Amino acid sequence: MLTLFLIAVVGASFVFLIRSVLVSVGFYKDPILEHFRRYQPVETCFDPWPGALLWMGVLFSASGFLLELHIQMGFIFIVVGFLLLALGGWADMQETARRPWHRWVVLPRWYAELRERTTREERRRIGFMWLWLPARTRARLSVSNAAFQHWADLIIIATVMQTVEEDSNEGFKKRAAQVVR
Repeated sequence: MLTLFLIAVVGASFVFLIRSVLVSVGFYKDPILEHFRRYQPVETCFDPWPGALLWMGVLFSASGFLLELHIQMGFIFIVVGFLLLALGGWADMQETARRPWHRWVVLPRWYAELRERTTREERRRIGFMWLWLPARTRARLSVSNAAFQHWADLIIIATVMQTVEEDSNEGFKKRAAQVVR
């Protein structure tokens, strides 16, 4: 029973590690766009590395325990796994120390480019509009960075147009209030 549990943990950690790699490479955009939707007092930069280290630690630890059960040679995997878990946990807690580095080391590249040319409100709008897309469209945009950038540009244009319209309505309301007095 313990063996089946450890095999399931190894499989799940391998899947989540592959997910972290796909996010880092830029082929899976959902976690980053979900990060855009968060309301926080200080905007944080998405960092896939602490999660990847944690899942790598779980993979090594579970593999080590599995090897230790069957051939008594998994101790080094267990030690490396716990070191990776500790490193991933420490990296996750050090968000303020990582903040200055996010200007130079931001993965994936589409995320870095989008952060450079958009405001927080535009990124939040992109994150919320991502939810409205059908799953197949999201899958296609996740794979193609050029198509995603084009789609994001359309959302940015819509955000700018809405802001201009709201500003013009504010001016109209102020002028109408002055005329009424």
